[in-house]
Amino acid sequence: MTQKHKPVGNPLPKGQLILILALGLLLSAYLITLISNYHHSQEELELAAIEQLRLQTESRAAELAYFFSDATSSLSTLSESRELSIYFANKALKMSMRYGLEANLISLRERLMSAVEELHQKGHAIFSRIVFIAEQGELLADTGAAPATAQIDWATFLTPETQGAQLLSDSGDIPFLVSLPYFFKGKFKGQLLAWVSLQSMARHLATLDPVLQDAIYSWDGRVLAAGDRWNDLLPEDSEAASNLAIMSHGETLTFAVNAENGVDGALAVKVLLPGIDYYLVTLYAQDKVLSHATSQALLFAAGALPLLATIGFLIFLQLRHINETLRRRYLESLEQRRKLANEIVHRKAAEQELRDKQQQVLKASRELSETMAALQESQQMLSEAQRIAHVGSWNFTSRTNKLTWSDEVYRILGLEKKQLLQASSGFWVWSIQMTGSGLNAVTSRLRGAANPGRSFTELFDRMVCNG
Repeated sequence: MTQKHKPVGNPLPKGQLILILALGLLLSAYLITLISNYHHSQEELELAAIEQLRLQTESRAAELAYFFSDATSSLSTLSESRELSIYFANKALKMSMRYGLEANLISLRERLMSAVEELHQKGHAIFSRIVFIAEQGELLADTGAAPATAQIDWATFLTPETQGAQLLSDSGDIPFLVSLPYFFKGKFKGQLLAWVSLQSMARHLATLDPVLQDAIYSWDGRVLAAGDRWNDLLPEDSEAASNLAIMSHGETLTFAVNAENGVDGALAVKVLLPGIDYYLVTLYAQDKVLSHATSQALLFAAGALPLLATIGFLIFLQLRHINETLRRRYLESLEQRRKLANEIVHRKAAEQELRDKQQQVLKASRELSETMAALQESQQMLSEAQRIAHVGSWNFTSRTNKLTWSDEVYRILGLEKKQLLQASSGFWVWSIQMTGSGLNAVTSRLRGAANPGRSFTELFDRMVCNG
């Protein structure tokens, strides 16, 4: 049995579907406009935050420049100490080392050591080591607080042609030095060298504002001094390090940082130290200073969300309609299966009844066969009895006009069954050799017996055949 199903259609009219899509598009456009304005505002805030960081870094650079300025001025003050002038005054008087100059050197060394201990800025020592070099390049006094410098050629630090203190830098063991030529009565007598304390400089910067790391770059892009985590955050062979080396004053750079350092990215700001040909580079945690920035991908995702929600809602309605259709078809199939099961049960019952009827027919057929066999046997016995008694029997059916004789009647009359003829009177008779009166008598009596309402017992007592 074939069942036709209606095709699955839209759960809502076409007009309502178009209205829902239009509302979804309008909502998406509205949200995209809002988020775009928000993103534009965030970009302005980001630029303002970067400008604030640049100003803050310039303030840090000014503080650091003041630190170096204080170091040079402190060394200039130290050059005016009484111990230096006494030593060179006694030397001008031709005083020997044994008779006074050695004592003057001890006093000078003690004065330099006290300067290392006493010269502080914001609670931190300015210098870690101070030495005095004679005009011949001989080391006269040394506080000895720095690592051994046996390989240093002290004569290279003599600058008799310069005036005032200078800040020197090197990427080796002496990152920062304050150098000051010493003149006694207008003549060059030696050079004061003071090692700037990197620990003090780092602490000095750390007290300004919490940042990731600081570094001081030379004018040619060399890192002169940096924090202990600088190479972890910015490896020397990285692209960011190369870009940072060629950046100029006031420029910024953002770059990714290894997650093991606890930050996702860093923002580098590079500014010039006032009055010094050095740059200060400060790294800030990007997620802290630019935490409000919104990515372009987030904008598109947020704008597409309402449209996707609308499409998803339409798909939900469609799937719901399909599900209802399938559920209805499933229930219909269950009903069909139930009817089919009932029909199968009824057919099985009919088949069982048919088998029972067939068994009954077979049984009746067997009984009929047995009856026919018994009847045939009785007929044979009757025929045998008639043959022995030489008695025949006959039967006439008026409705069919049929006359039947037993075999013995044929034998008695000496006739064959093929001699049966149709009489004009409607009776079946045999053409036998009878006298004319006898034949007429038999015919008359047979006709009378066929009339209704008349009894008939015997037609004739005997019939004599010819011969």
